[in-house]
Amino acid sequence: MDQRDALVQQLSQLVNVQAVDQGNGTVNLYVGSEPLVMAGSTRGLTVVTQQTNGEPTYQIQFANDNSVVNVSSGQISALIGSENQVNTVSQQLDNLSARFISTVNDIHASGQGTQGFTSVTGTNQVLDPTAALDSSAAGLAFPPQNGSFVVHVTDTATGLSSSTLVPVSLTGSSSDTTLNSLVTSLNAISGVQASISGGKLTIASTNPNQTISFSQDSSNVLAGLGINTFFQGSTAQTMAVNSFLFTNPQFVAAAQNGSADDNSNALALAAANTTSGSGTGGQSFETAYSQMINGVATTAANATSTVSSTQDIVNTLQSQQQAVSGVSIDEETINLIKEQQAYAGAARIVSTVDAMMTSLMDIT
Repeated sequence: MDQRDALVQQLSQLVNVQAVDQGNGTVNLYVGSEPLVMAGSTRGLTVVTQQTNGEPTYQIQFANDNSVVNVSSGQISALIGSENQVNTVSQQLDNLSARFISTVNDIHASGQGTQGFTSVTGTNQVLDPTAALDSSAAGLAFPPQNGSFVVHVTDTATGLSSSTLVPVSLTGSSSDTTLNSLVTSLNAISGVQASISGGKLTIASTNPNQTISFSQDSSNVLAGLGINTFFQGSTAQTMAVNSFLFTNPQFVAAAQNGSADDNSNALALAAANTTSGSGTGGQSFETAYSQMINGVATTAANATSTVSSTQDIVNTLQSQQQAVSGVSIDEETINLIKEQQAYAGAARIVSTVDAMMTSLMDIT
């Protein structure tokens, strides 16, 4: 029974188990209101891994019928709760990162570096080139909107430049812009050749003496496709500086008019962190990120405080339990001394009686 009680105590550290004495030397165990062990038979427990928003989550089930176990306390509940908290913060960080990536790329895509492109390929793949670019079928992490952008074709020898407005129609109609139709519009511009490879758009100059640049993208389609962007990726884990810019810093879009002395786009990029972003509740990205980190710190501090106070309660309850059912070394030592003294006294009586009988026998 002591061994059984010790095992029940170990189990209670894992889940919220309750032992009910049956009056015949056995106990039934319940997790919440569901039986776990009854009349010597057990339903067993198992862990099932699931995916939620791309992150693993864990669920405790009864092994015999796969029904969900309502785990409300114990180490397993704490682990599941910690996992959920980590996933929640991870999702918050991904959402904030995605909004920041989108904001910076929208600014960068409308700017120009000190050198124009002879060829540029998008970093984001369109799953269905026949679908409207803002539809789920297109699969863009940052869908564009109804608007337009300007393509500039510049002759590097003469410095002459031509500008063409490219409309992006995304109004929910059957004629909405798709990747295929966008390629057609770009190919209609003199000196520009557009193509699709693996769902990614490539815009190139048909003349080696001409370069291409972009501006005034109100549709955000360039950023959505990954054309002339500063960041690539869409989450905190995949977020990185565009690999093309990493090795070609002359294409960093610091200007808005293509002039070497224009830093207006660089200033806009620098201010992106402190200006309010879409989806941040009117807060700047810097403030939203600080609040998220402070929330994690507060939660951790509360958890540490809760552990300390709960451990004090556990120690008090264990002391009360031991006062009733525990073994006192001092008390058992006293009882042992008493038994030893009683044994010694009884032995002396027997010895005395034996001596008396021997003496009487000698007399007779």
